[in-house]
Amino acid sequence: MTRKYNLILAFFLLSFISFSQKKSMTIDDLKSWKRISNKEISSNGQYVIYTVYANDKSKDGKLILFNDKNKTKKIFKRGYYASLAYDNNFLIYKIKPQADTLRKKRLAKIKKSKLPKDSLGVYFFARDTTIKTANIKSYYLAKKNSQYFAYLYDYEEPKDTTKKDSLQKVLEKKKKKYKQEGTRLAIVNAHNLKTKYFDNVSKIKVSENGKYFAFTINKKDSIDSCSVFVFDCEFKKVDRIFYQNGNIANISIDKNGNQIAFSYTSDTSKAKKYQLLYYSKKQTIVLLDTISNSFKKNIGLVNYSPIYFSETGNRLYFGTTRFPERVQKDTLLENEKVHLDIWSWKDKVIQPQQKSQLEEKQKETFISYIDIASKKIILLEDSLTKVYTPRKTEPQYYLGKVNLPYLEMISWNIDNYEDYYLINAKTGERKLLAKKKQWATYISPSGAYTLIWDYKQEQWLLANNKTTEIKTISLDAKDTFVNDKHDMPSLKGSQGKIGWSKNEQSVYINSKYDIWQFDTQCKKAPVNLTKAEGKKNKIEYRFQRLDRESVYLPEKQWFLHTFNTQTMAEGFEMLSLKTLERKILIQEDKAIYPPIKAKNTNKIIWANSTFKQYPDLKISKLDFKNPYTISNANPQQKDILWGSVRLTYWTDFDGDSLRGLLCLPEKFNPNKKYPVLIYFYEKYSERLHQYWTPRPSHSIINFPFFTSNNYIVFIPDITYKYDGLPGKAAYNAVVSGAENIAKFPFVDKTKMALQGQSWGGYQVAYLVTQTNMFACAMAGAPVSNMTSAYGGIRWKSGMSRMFQYEHTQSRIGGTLWERRDKYIENSPVFFADRVETPLLIMHNDNDGAVPWYQGIEYFMALRRLQKPVWMLVYNGESHNLRKWPSRVDLSIRIFYFFNYYLKGAEKPEWMKKGLPAIKKGKELRY
Repeated sequence: MTRKYNLILAFFLLSFISFSQKKSMTIDDLKSWKRISNKEISSNGQYVIYTVYANDKSKDGKLILFNDKNKTKKIFKRGYYASLAYDNNFLIYKIKPQADTLRKKRLAKIKKSKLPKDSLGVYFFARDTTIKTANIKSYYLAKKNSQYFAYLYDYEEPKDTTKKDSLQKVLEKKKKKYKQEGTRLAIVNAHNLKTKYFDNVSKIKVSENGKYFAFTINKKDSIDSCSVFVFDCEFKKVDRIFYQNGNIANISIDKNGNQIAFSYTSDTSKAKKYQLLYYSKKQTIVLLDTISNSFKKNIGLVNYSPIYFSETGNRLYFGTTRFPERVQKDTLLENEKVHLDIWSWKDKVIQPQQKSQLEEKQKETFISYIDIASKKIILLEDSLTKVYTPRKTEPQYYLGKVNLPYLEMISWNIDNYEDYYLINAKTGERKLLAKKKQWATYISPSGAYTLIWDYKQEQWLLANNKTTEIKTISLDAKDTFVNDKHDMPSLKGSQGKIGWSKNEQSVYINSKYDIWQFDTQCKKAPVNLTKAEGKKNKIEYRFQRLDRESVYLPEKQWFLHTFNTQTMAEGFEMLSLKTLERKILIQEDKAIYPPIKAKNTNKIIWANSTFKQYPDLKISKLDFKNPYTISNANPQQKDILWGSVRLTYWTDFDGDSLRGLLCLPEKFNPNKKYPVLIYFYEKYSERLHQYWTPRPSHSIINFPFFTSNNYIVFIPDITYKYDGLPGKAAYNAVVSGAENIAKFPFVDKTKMALQGQSWGGYQVAYLVTQTNMFACAMAGAPVSNMTSAYGGIRWKSGMSRMFQYEHTQSRIGGTLWERRDKYIENSPVFFADRVETPLLIMHNDNDGAVPWYQGIEYFMALRRLQKPVWMLVYNGESHNLRKWPSRVDLSIRIFYFFNYYLKGAEKPEWMKKGLPAIKKGKELRY
């Protein structure tokens, strides 16, 4: 008994010592935390690859190969952009240069062209050997065959070290040497490593079946010649199928390698027009010349026009563009020119948006296709009409959309109108399906039907494209198909569509919880495949696609994802389409990520997570039984204090029930008082089981970082239920939630703070004008004055900001003149005199979403009123931080700011004295 007691005591002490040795997370931990990406499983399910990177890009990553047969791992240092060969015979990947070596070279101001370049690695499973090649550009692998692979690399002729007399050197210098413009292509037989080399290669395509490689060569020699070659893998021979003076821009090959298309020009002008050439059965012909009668005079192919075959190879798609009008030779000096924008109230698109889209517009292409059998050209798109062109099918009809007549309205109404046209695939004839509609449309793979979500009716419609008859199909189902969570003053979308049966006799659609089958002939009653059990139990059923290449939905059984909207539990089930019986495969109080299935077996790789469990990779069969964890991205987490999360509920000031997330420190002591950080955006409670990867901040607090440092983090859901009063809705949810948790004995109600970014930043800026209950607050990129922001520009897109106040997130629901009082009432700057809460603002001078002057207006108002306020402006940074040094710096300053006000830590120098411009770049004043 004594021995047993001693063992228990020893175990307790050991656990206590282990627990007490855990440390709080530091900024260095945020930098070094790892993440998994680029996951893939081989077609036979034996091999899995994934890459592991640290948040800090200056650290080398690694590629890991897992062999499920013998449960072994192989690590490839600095490996990335990897692919598993279709025949399961090798792994091919790129290798980055060593990060520290690259950094030293950059510090030494080495030219970019002279910096170390990527290498290529190929690991052969049977041989257990790796071959490497330096100075790699790209590699090429067939989709469904891996007998051969290819790669492009920079090749340098070895230097001639033989001694030569001065006369010989002069003669060689005078001799015109052939200039290598492209790069060297290597085509490798994966079985015996025999390799064919070709110089000056610029473009490569490989057929899906892996039998042919097509490539182009452009030589900058005395005649500027160009060629197209085809390498036949079966007969190991290469044929030149085209040779001329000029240039080849693009090339395409069909899936079987029987057809090749490429664009060629002999034009020497700056804006070159290209011909479209076609090769098949040992013959090359011109399909489209530069003066084709099919197009207007200023329309033609250019070097960036896309070229691709349909899945069957019967149609060849190509893009055309407008050619710029010839301008007279510039005879003015730069200082003699006028630089002017003219803004007109009749502009369909405002000038900033035109500027933002200028490069895109200059390279805008209009898709058409050539019927290979008849060589007939079918015009699909033009400057007005946009068309979706599927590659895997050849539809009877294409759906064209025209929005130009209504484009002006997009400045204030995001729910834009469009006209819809059906284009006959054989004749190119267009017929009007509907005019001035607010629809979301989904044409069937064959082109026979168009599924339509009508935003105004909030119903699903189905159009027969042959007859253009349109019927409402969702009324009889008597279920919720509209997205009823949408709480903005704009039209509501649907719960989503799923797809089509193979014969297109059925189309499948989501309701709020369940899945419905609709008859495309509109003769049979709709069928609820999940038998309304989703609605009954508040569980969302959603189809999960396993075959990423399939055009149609499975015929026998479906793989379903389930989400319990009350408990946040997730799972997967198998649904029999014949019996409508469902079999539960897995169900957990965790987030479960969509699995990736091996092409030819029932093996899958997948991951699950909780607040404290990183989503490491697992491998199992499709039934999820006996999973084996194959990754361990962050073993250091076991030594770091973390925390936990739980749902918390309260009643708002209107008596309605709300919920949110409450994150507690790992060493949580209910008898101790903790400071609280309150973060919010809109709704977060459904992310109960999300793992929040530690990383330096783009703009918001990292939840486990602060729980690790003995903070409570509270994340309330916000319900927007007041007409035109989003600020009041935030107050109702956040302050009621804060008052509720302030009653908890473990909360220090004098040490509560707010933090938010963008829309959350606005809400923070508003809340501190309404209450003084918070010790401090941090607002990132806040709108402070809705009256001036309404007339502002989103500089990244160039769009007017009006639409977001009238119809989307800002939720005012009318113009400035219709709801002037609402714009003022929701604007923090008008109530800045009420602010008593010390405020930290971050607003960057290249913010493309919220104009920088919004932060400036609030800062200047609070400064004038002599309120404690600081503003961080990261130069050249956008709405959320992207640059690594900026993110690390922000993480440090946020941490110090909250530590000072909530924990009584020392006040950092930048808060005491600021940072004078003369000291910028020399001091950080942490």
